[in-house]
Formats: sequence, structure tokens, C-alpha cells
Amino acid sequence: MNAWSGRMARATLGTLLIVAFAPMDGPADPGPRSFELLGDFPDGWESQWKLKKFSDDPNRLHVVPDENDNPVLEFDSQSTASGLWHKLKVEPLSAARLSWRWKVDRSLASPFDERRKEGDDYAARVFVAFNKPLLPWRTNAICYVWAGEENVGESYPNPFTGHVKTIVLQSGNDNARRWVLENRDLVADHLAVFGKTPEKVEAFAVMVDTDNTGTRTKAWFDDLVFRVE
Repeated sequence: MNAWSGRMARATLGTLLIVAFAPMDGPADPGPRSFELLGDFPDGWESQWKLKKFSDDPNRLHVVPDENDNPVLEFDSQSTASGLWHKLKVEPLSAARLSWRWKVDRSLASPFDERRKEGDDYAARVFVAFNKPLLPWRTNAICYVWAGEENVGESYPNPFTGHVKTIVLQSGNDNARRWVLENRDLVADHLAVFGKTPEKVEAFAVMVDTDNTGTRTKAWFDDLVFRVE
């Protein structure tokens, strides 16, 4: 797939998010609870996740031991883009947090602006999809990223759809090759980028994409936990 066709494929990101994030059948799960979405990786963990490709070849995915022999999920990405998506419908969402650990081999160096379509590559992403209103292609999602050049704390619309907002949590290589723990207040973040509080969460995703920059990196994810109060 050439660079242009790859960008066109990802221009449908908002629609693909809706397809991937179709709500599960059954009643919502109210009340305090905790969901370990990634971690320990027992037999059959893959059944909870669905692969979504945004280029001809997906990233190479493996569960590997880290330096403490703890199993973690490794993405090996070279000029490719793909992610794993986990459906989980939870409401109401008055208070909710998402925590995880991630690590990258290196951030992505690119001559392109990360806020534009041709520069929309990141060494690591974590998606959260929220309310799905009456028009299913108009869902809201937050994409937390490990950027190459953008400043930590910046937020901006995804260049392919304004219904996905990017929030930069890490940038550059100062923290590369070391585990970083993130802990986000999802309700506060949604209010900050969309101007309103979310009613429910629909799904989560982890992703690495290097198809626009044509580069290579590795990223690792572990201990992805969603908590509702």
C-alpha cells in the first residue's frame, strides 16, 4: 500500500472505530467495579481483543517477558499500522479512571506536522471510545499518544475526524526505553476536549502506526486497567 492509499484507508478511522466499538449485547454494568483489560496475559486473552489493520500488513504482536520476566504485549511496527480493540460497554460514567504502563523503543522522527494527515503517526496510542449517539458515525473517542515533537499536555482534533481528540502524554525520547505509568481521569479528559461529560464508555484500543513516516519502532503495553466508581 502506498503512502496516499494508506492515508485514505485511515481517513475512515472514525467509521472503523464505530464498527469496532459496536456495543455488546446485554445490560449495562452500573456501580463501582474494576476491569483488567491487559495484564498477566492468561491463555485465551486474545479472545477479548480484535485486530484492526490500517495498512496491508499489521504490526507484529507478541507477548514477551520484560526485564523482570513479567509478560507484556509487544508491537513491532515498520511502515505499518494496526491496533487491538476491546469492546466494553459501561454506564453510567460519573467517575472513571484508566491506568496503564507503556514503553517505546523510540519516538517517531518525521518532517511532517503530527496534527496533519501526512504526519498522523505515533509510537504508541491508547484509545477510549465513549457515547455512541443516534448517528453512529459521530461517536467520541480520546486518543492518548506518545508523540514525536508535540508538547506534553497538548490536545487537538485527529486530522481525519473531529470526533477523535488527541491528548499528548509523552513526547520525544527522554523517557524512551523505560516503563512509564499513566493514570487518567476519563470524565475530566472528556470534559476538557469535548466540552461535556460522557455518559458511557464503549471500548478501548492499543495501537502503533508507522505507515506515514515509513519508520520502525517497538512499543510495549501492560497493566491496562479501567476503574468505575
